Formats: sequence, structure tokens, C-alpha cells
Amino acid sequence: MSTPAIPTAREVQDHVRGAVRKGQEAALEAIKSVAGTVSALAPKIPAKVSDLTRPLAEALPNPEAVVAKVYDLAEKALSEQRRLMEEALKATAALRPAAKDAGAAKDAHADAHEDAAKDADAVSRQAEDETAALPSREPTAE
Repeated sequence: MSTPAIPTAREVQDHVRGAVRKGQEAALEAIKSVAGTVSALAPKIPAKVSDLTRPLAEALPNPEAVVAKVYDLAEKALSEQRRLMEEALKATAALRPAAKDAGAAKDAHADAHEDAAKDADAVSRQAEDETAALPSREPTAE
């Protein structure tokens, strides 16, 4: 009986990224299909119905601002998750056999993480500035 091969971390990562990419592509195709259908049907909707829905549509936020805010939130959540996991690693360091040898590597990693956090903060501030600069969706006169 042969032993099953255990995939490497890289193989697992590649598999996960491939699955995510396929899901994203499927979602994008669905969005394009719905948008195409709605675009084709929109001219056929009676004016009375579209006039009723216009105030709601105008009250919605700018789509670009929504995307920017969602990614800002995801960035902050990921940063917090990383911080939590790094604290968990520190808390369990003494339980690992290589804990004594990791002291020097830990210091180097802390410096790299601090630099990455500064870069992430700069990107977040830039995204906020760009979001603030986006024009708001003003009602169009017809």
C-alpha cells in the first residue's frame, strides 16, 4: 500500500488561489449577464415605474466609494487578524522546540512587520483621500 503524497504549502496555496479565481470569474460573468439583461430591459420599463424608483437610486452611495470602503475595512480586518496571530505566536513561543533560536529571527520579523504596517497605513490614507475626491452621484435632470 503506498503512502498518499502530502501536498506542499505552495501547492495548497496555488490550489486555493485557482479556486478563488474560478469563483471570481464565475461571479463576474454572472454580473455581466445580469447587467446586460437589465440594460436591454430598462428602456421597456414604463416611465411611471422608473420615476418611483429614482429617489431610492439617487440615495444610494457612489459605487466607487463603496468599493474603496469595503477594501479599507478588509485591509484593517486583515491587519488585526495578523496582529492577533502574531500575539498568539508570541504566547505559544515557549512551547515550540526552536523557541530559543527564534529570538534573532523574531526581531527581524518585527522590524519587517512594522515597515509593512506603515506602508499599509499610507495606502489606507491614500485610498481615503481618493475616495473623498470622487464626485458624488448627483441626480441627473431629464
